[in-house]
Formats: sequence, structure tokens, C-alpha cells
Amino acid sequence: MAPTAPWIAELDALLAPFGGYTTFAPADIEVLRTLMTELHVPAHQPLYDRFTPPRHDYLILQGGVKCVTQHPDGERILFFAFEGEAIGYPDLNTPWDVLPKTEQFETLEPCRLLRFDHEAFARAARTHPALLVLENLTLKEYINFLQRRLHAQLSTTAAARYEQLLRYEPHLPQRVPQHLLANYLGMSPETLSRIRAQRAGT
Repeated sequence: MAPTAPWIAELDALLAPFGGYTTFAPADIEVLRTLMTELHVPAHQPLYDRFTPPRHDYLILQGGVKCVTQHPDGERILFFAFEGEAIGYPDLNTPWDVLPKTEQFETLEPCRLLRFDHEAFARAARTHPALLVLENLTLKEYINFLQRRLHAQLSTTAAARYEQLLRYEPHLPQRVPQHLLANYLGMSPETLSRIRAQRAGT
């Protein structure tokens, strides 16, 4: 994971969805650029060491990442992230430096990522409030996702979970192998195959 040449383009497009909530002044954009380092990461590579406090978050320019947690019966997929999305440790109930981390992030595909440091971002946000708004909106979006996912896992059938995925994350069936998609939905690959076949026949 060696840093490449300094990253310049594409930031405006990543910030565009937040434009209705705050205004990013040229100084805000410049600060973000100085905080970020572009990385090229091969497929199937971990982004963090679970036994080292995570000091960076990432924005995905290209590629996909999965977030997994370990259960006694094996790996469970918590979520996927793709172009334009931010990733980082989602431990909302424990301090960021509690180790080992229960989650791990791994690239699904070759990725281009923008990496930025937690502490440097926090310092910049003190004098650039738009950055704090950006962080809070990203966290709110993640909490909304968790609420939908929890409701789906607890209150719906396997077929209904697949329908919800098609509604909120329609890109996943084209980007994620079926066995990983089944893991994410909490069903066997055979059940997912049957649901997709039944849906295609209707």
C-alpha cells in the first residue's frame, strides 16, 4: 500500500451530495486536499491491523470494500462500500482505541482510496466548521443504514431482505459474488439462488 502521487482531482464530485447542507469554501477544499493521501490497494487486502489503534479513515475513489466481523460460526459481513463512500471503524459504543477491533475492512477489488488521519481532521474541523458538518452527516447516514439493516434482519423474511437490498443497494448483485451477498443477507447461497430464480420467473 504505497502512496502514489499527490491526489488533486475528484474531490468536488465527492462533496457534491453534501452541498445542500453546508457550503464548502475554497479554504475548506484546500484543507481537505492537504489531509488526504491517495493509495492504490490490491484486491483482498486488509486496510487495518485489528491489534493497532486505527488512525485513518478512507474515501473510496474506485473499487469496493467489505466490512466483516468474526463469529464463532465464521465470518459475518456487516456492509459493503463502493465509489464515493467513506469507510472507517464503526464502533459507536466503544472508544476508538479499544483492541482488538471486532471489525475488519478488506478490499473486494483493486481500489483507489483517499486516506486521512483522524486527529488531523479533528484539528482542521476546529477552524473549518464545514468539515464537522461533513463528518456528522456521514455518521448520520451510517446510523440510518444500521437502522434499516437491523430492522431487516429482525423483522423480515429472507425474500423480503433481498427485496430491501434491491431497493436501497441495487448495485450489490452486480458487484458482489453471490456467496458474499448471501452472507450479508443472513441466508445460505442456495436460499439466495432460489429467491433470485423465483423473482426472475415472476
